Amino acid sequence: MAIRGALLTTPMSPTRYSLKGGRGGGGSHGHSSSSSSANWNAPPLVKTIFAFEIIWFIILLIVTLHILLRLKLVEKSARSSKAPYILAAFVSLSVSVLYLLGAIQTRWTSGTTNTIDPQAILNIGSAITFLFTVDISFRPIVILWLCHLRGHLSAAGAMTKHKNSFVSSTWKKFVDWLFVIVTLVAGVFVAGFSTFVNNAIYNGNVLTAMQRRNYYNILKTMNWVLVALVVLFAINIIVSLIALK
Repeated sequence: MAIRGALLTTPMSPTRYSLKGGRGGGGSHGHSSSSSSANWNAPPLVKTIFAFEIIWFIILLIVTLHILLRLKLVEKSARSSKAPYILAAFVSLSVSVLYLLGAIQTRWTSGTTNTIDPQAILNIGSAITFLFTVDISFRPIVILWLCHLRGHLSAAGAMTKHKNSFVSSTWKKFVDWLFVIVTLVAGVFVAGFSTFVNNAIYNGNVLTAMQRRNYYNILKTMNWVLVALVVLFAINIIVSLIALK
């Protein structure tokens, strides 16, 4: 669901959201939104996706509240120990909003685009891409941060079995946060580039075949970069967890 936001603009489907004729073109805004809402003739699969997006929005919102309420169990003297949980709540809330926006996008782009401002749909797509970037950038560091704290306890002698753990070392923390920065920059680039191209199409700019191909290649390359970073994050987490055993 989130990836589709990151691939809004490609040469294969530059007008996915019914951006007919540029700004204000093709849409019949005189139709009643309420009548369209009452007659949503979307395929069953689309309605199922919509329902799951709403369900995940609610679940993740509850998880966010649960994390915040459980913060009081962390010792007040250990403020640094609260930081990863606060970050986890932030990530959970971001993904919750992502699913909510995804549900709105699914609803608006499944039979009722003639009553919705195309610019609003493009803005939602850009927001989804950005929130997806927040998720893939900060969710792994939450786990790695907790590994850092566990490794710190090990190095301090609280858990002698892991006394020589490298997980809490300075260079490991530097590498982990470097991953976060690179992933965040790459994701923001994809979001910004997609928004730029989408707005150009929406404002009536005609793209040549060469421009479409170049834009598609740039987005394809950057998305593969994001996939590679996610895989490296996963390997990093697995190695860190094994080191703590």
